[in-house]
Amino acid sequence: MKDKEYMKYECVFLPPATTKLKAIRQILNDVYRVKTTKLDIVDHDDERGIGFGLKSSGDETESANAFEAQVELILKDGDEHGYAGCGVMMTCSSYGSGIVYAPYNYTKHVGATDPHEIGRRVLDLDVVAASASIMQEWLRLGVVTDHTAQPA
Repeated sequence: MKDKEYMKYECVFLPPATTKLKAIRQILNDVYRVKTTKLDIVDHDDERGIGFGLKSSGDETESANAFEAQVELILKDGDEHGYAGCGVMMTCSSYGSGIVYAPYNYTKHVGATDPHEIGRRVLDLDVVAASASIMQEWLRLGVVTDHTAQPA
């Protein structure tokens, strides 16, 4: 997808995505007492969005892409993945088990051609459930040792 077309989805996606990730980051920091990096732009060419990482050491301004345990809420370019428009996906690790949220994944409705539908999908993300799923995956991977521990 060309940059100009992609931007019509991004302008609707980024404001609610930023709000949702700030809330998830706050829950992980306050409820689960896990330290995370600040939000950062994610750009994997055909997948763009926003994310943060598990803070292992150093400054909070380190890029989310530098961490094994990273949370990304991204737009997936349908042209690259075999569908029209864009899809929305949230991951917390590079493994398949790290998919936290992917509305209509593996259905013919995964791609949305209406930018407002992308915004609706982001707004439908339950931040409390997503935070719990992230912690479950990070515990499974051993990147945190329990709900109150610092990174392993």
